[in-house]
Amino acid sequence: MVFTNRSRARKFIRSSRGLTLAGACAVAGAAGWMGWATPELSATSSSGVDLDGDGLPDLAEAGVGSSPFAGDTDFDLYSDTEEVARGSNPSLDTDTPVPGEQALALASYADAGMVYFCSIMYVAAGTPQPRFNLGLVVGGTPVPLAPSTYLSLSTYDVMAGKEAGDGVHVLRTALPVALLANFSSLSLYSMIEQAPGSGSSAPPVAVAATYLMNGDVPVLVRQAPGNISPGSGLIYEPLSADTELVDWTPGKICYTSGETVGLIGSSVVWETTSANCEPFDTRCLPSACANNAGQLIELPDPAFIAGGG
Repeated sequence: MVFTNRSRARKFIRSSRGLTLAGACAVAGAAGWMGWATPELSATSSSGVDLDGDGLPDLAEAGVGSSPFAGDTDFDLYSDTEEVARGSNPSLDTDTPVPGEQALALASYADAGMVYFCSIMYVAAGTPQPRFNLGLVVGGTPVPLAPSTYLSLSTYDVMAGKEAGDGVHVLRTALPVALLANFSSLSLYSMIEQAPGSGSSAPPVAVAATYLMNGDVPVLVRQAPGNISPGSGLIYEPLSADTELVDWTPGKICYTSGETVGLIGSSVVWETTSANCEPFDTRCLPSACANNAGQLIELPDPAFIAGGG
């Protein structure tokens, strides 16, 4: 671990609130997220409603910018789910996927006391089925979770891609908000990789997401787009539906400026210096946003995770 000064190092250790490698390993070996109740994942739950049948729940489509009423929002013959998996814009018909053997993306949303971490995978025809890992990142160390930990809180769907033989896979895993609230922040990752001897040269691919609570609402922490600030910064995107954010200011998002103050394993440590509600197409709670100033947050680097260092 490399910090620019010792006071920041001490602050980071205090901010971890018990999320240690040993603790993560305990979570990784405990079925059902340490015994938390299994949520209802049937089609009658709003969490699982997928009106257009493209494999992305309606609440997830809101986060990726696609329509919940059309499986191919931009009518370019690629489903919204395939475009998200392969990194193209599902709402822009001039942006189509580039060729590749495999790809991975994520989408997040919250509903009914759960945060949903959606791993969206693409596998081209003729490519061996890759191995899949899901885990936590703690102190810069990726900790794979045993499948028994999360499969009871997951749904899995497979759909055909645009080209014959292509497959699109969606694993939707629920994380209890009550568990997330126990930590200052929590980072998850998923990764796909070819097994040794598979005959495929496709490189491993990883994605990661960092969650924390703003008040009683879970948020996704990510790099701020350029239309918010020309400089570096983070946004705190609320994952709950607007109907659950009635006290939040519409047309705003919590934006934090700051700097990278350290490196730890596969992660960078970011310190926020200011936090304000800025114009954006979501919602912001000023009092909760202001409380983000002065935080230290571990942000995993997916490329580092996929490359193993």
